[in-house]
Amino acid sequence: MGAGPLSHRGPAADGAGPGHRRAARAPGHLLEPVRAPPGPPGGLTDAAQRPGLSPAPAVADGRVAAGERDRRDLLAICPRPGIRRRPAVFDGSNRSADPEPTSTRLGGVGVRLVDPTQAAALGARAGLALCQGDATYRAFWRAAEVILQPLSHTFEQVSIFVADPQEDVFHEEAIAGPDGGQGSDELPMYQLPDALLKDGRVVERSRGPYRQLLAPIRLAGQLIGLLSLTSRAGATPAQLDAVAALADALAPGVGYALQRRAAEQALSVMHAAAKMSRELVGVSGFSPDRLLYRFVSLVVEQLKFDRATLVVFSEEQAAPARVICASLGRPPTEINPERLPPIPHLITDDPLPVQDVPGVWIPINLGRQRLGALLADNLYSLETPSRETIQSLIDLTGQVALSLENVRLFERLQAMALRDDLTGLFRPGYFYERLQEELARLEQDGEPAALIFIDLDDFKAVNDTYGHRAGDALLVQVAQELKSGLRPRDVVCRMGGDEFIVFLPRVKETDAVAIAQRVCDRIARKEYVLPDGARARVRVSAGVSLYPQNARDWQKLIHRADQAMYIAKRSGKGRVYTAALT
Repeated sequence: MGAGPLSHRGPAADGAGPGHRRAARAPGHLLEPVRAPPGPPGGLTDAAQRPGLSPAPAVADGRVAAGERDRRDLLAICPRPGIRRRPAVFDGSNRSADPEPTSTRLGGVGVRLVDPTQAAALGARAGLALCQGDATYRAFWRAAEVILQPLSHTFEQVSIFVADPQEDVFHEEAIAGPDGGQGSDELPMYQLPDALLKDGRVVERSRGPYRQLLAPIRLAGQLIGLLSLTSRAGATPAQLDAVAALADALAPGVGYALQRRAAEQALSVMHAAAKMSRELVGVSGFSPDRLLYRFVSLVVEQLKFDRATLVVFSEEQAAPARVICASLGRPPTEINPERLPPIPHLITDDPLPVQDVPGVWIPINLGRQRLGALLADNLYSLETPSRETIQSLIDLTGQVALSLENVRLFERLQAMALRDDLTGLFRPGYFYERLQEELARLEQDGEPAALIFIDLDDFKAVNDTYGHRAGDALLVQVAQELKSGLRPRDVVCRMGGDEFIVFLPRVKETDAVAIAQRVCDRIARKEYVLPDGARARVRVSAGVSLYPQNARDWQKLIHRADQAMYIAKRSGKGRVYTAALT
């Protein structure tokens, strides 16, 4: 029930425009239980006293009798867990914070609501008001005012509710009467009697000194809404028939307004999807980070989801490699994949609804290859996404899949150009760029780092004894052994010939020296198999320079490590020296 004689109604957030969200209501439901006046239990008029009405449930001590849950007193409606509520925002004046349309009620004009023909004509005029102007709550407010205007001597408030089949609830669109305007109540369907929902009959309920009539609004056999009329006197059988005729005549207008609203929402989604598609094309040629971050942002900004979580699988599809999340009012951020709840097994290309929260999982596929999955939900507003919105997401994820694969292909080609043909380690040019970027980041964070310059001892003897083919095979195996002894975030480069350099970010001096010594020992212990079946061993000398102790400039840092490596060679080979000893 909305504002006026039955409740103290605060203004709701303005929902002007199609597709506006209904946020969760603040504490304090407007339909608080009240004690009904003496009469038939439950507040519903007894069927024997009011023809066409369902019998009321037996009530004792305020408890609903067993098996009568669906027929409980409609005046004691309590919000079911998970039901959406729009917030009531009070400004101290009991008036809406948003300006409401100007009332068109004419004083002194009134008719008795007893003639179904007159009632149907009134409903038709109200339906015509719904067909004019926009499809927001204001159109429903105008229609409610048209109904209340000639009946104001009998009824004090008129409300129009619309059905939400996906959530099994009726949303109050508008109220005509004292403090009228946008509605804010919701009636869960499971709390309404079958006489209203299934039989299509008008029901009457009491609340204190007031009586309320609830009439079903049906169109083509489908229940699309409710008409509520509130007065201080009970209704006669003739009035019940007239209200039913009024609601039937109002139905085409309500249906038109809802269809227009749905069309406007679909058009809005289509425009949003087209804008997203254009933006994704614009960023698809850049890094995958920019593509993925922009995509989750657009899902929230354009398609009006509360959250968007993008899961990118590794190329082996063994586990999530990256997880990027965006939400209302927050920029996209990357989260640890280990924090992600279990991903449902998406065995088909079809979207999978999320349990307990309005949302959907959408697989991101390219042919038979699964690149990732998108979770889009409305955790905060609890708004169920439309079919058009979900279809737009499916289309856009296909575009993202193609763009992501193109970016990956470009990265693979770029990686081939950045890596050494023989060992697969990075080339010096890329290593220098990466080193400068990492040092700039470390300087900002105040973190240390180290460089290890490595050279094979007596490598020339291997080439002279076994040939250059054997020397190349030895370099490949040494490179593999070197890389396997380092951390995943360490950067390894082949400088040329038998020289290698390693960058260790975020490492202290003692740890850097220990890593260098461990790598040298690991390489020296291994026996390498050469192409002709011969076996060889090799030792290495290493020099370590520390950032920022030995140098802040990347070139000087490399030079200090190189100097330390040559001192290690001159000191007997197979050992590690630091720049502090040079």
